[in-house]
Amino acid sequence: MTIAEVARYLFVSRAYVPRLLRRGDLRGSVGGGGEVVADDESVRLYQAMQEAAAKALFRTQTEEDEPPVSRKQARFTLEGDADGVNQLGAGLEGLKRLTGRRESRVISGVGHNFPQGAPHTFAGAILDINEQLDGQRLSRPSALLAKDVT
Repeated sequence: MTIAEVARYLFVSRAYVPRLLRRGDLRGSVGGGGEVVADDESVRLYQAMQEAAAKALFRTQTEEDEPPVSRKQARFTLEGDADGVNQLGAGLEGLKRLTGRRESRVISGVGHNFPQGAPHTFAGAILDINEQLDGQRLSRPSALLAKDVT
């Protein structure tokens, strides 16, 4: 395989392939035209080893092993009822791990991109989170209380 073919196969940059060859992760030789050619078998073996390592890491990562989030962690979810990407209520699943006060808000007419779709509502939620974390009330610009224009 050429450097470009190896890069596409392994989903890495072309600049990274010579590094793999120098480290001995891949076997290669200089082809007839003077270009470096990697051994197909070593490329497949490297990919298999990388996939096995990723799967092993993934198996060790479980939500049950994670400690509860500290009390200082924000516990807000914002969901739009016009979200075509995420199912309504999907954000509530992550709240189960959190301790202390929790809040979820469903905003009508907004999709999944709150900063763009409802900037004032989003900014208001950020101020509310800050207020919850340090108990101090920030002064809100009156524009934050105005209805979002989409």
